[in-house]
Amino acid sequence: MKSPQVQKCLEKAAYCERMASIVSDADARFQFAEVAKQWQHLAKQIEELESERQRCRIKRAAER
Repeated sequence: MKSPQVQKCLEKAAYCERMASIVSDADARFQFAEVAKQWQHLAKQIEELESERQRCRIKRAAER
C-alpha cells in the first residue's frame, strides 16, 4: 500500500497527464507532460526514502 504522500503525488501526476491529453496548445501539452514526470519522480523518491527509513528502523531494532 502506498503512503498518502506517494498517493498524492501520483494523483497530481495523473491530473497533469489528463491535462496534457486534452489541451490543444503544444507548449502547454509539453509542460503538463513534464510536470507529470516530475510528480512521478517525486513519488518514487518518497517511496525510496520511506523504504530506507523502514530498513533503518529494523536495523536499529535488531541491534537492541
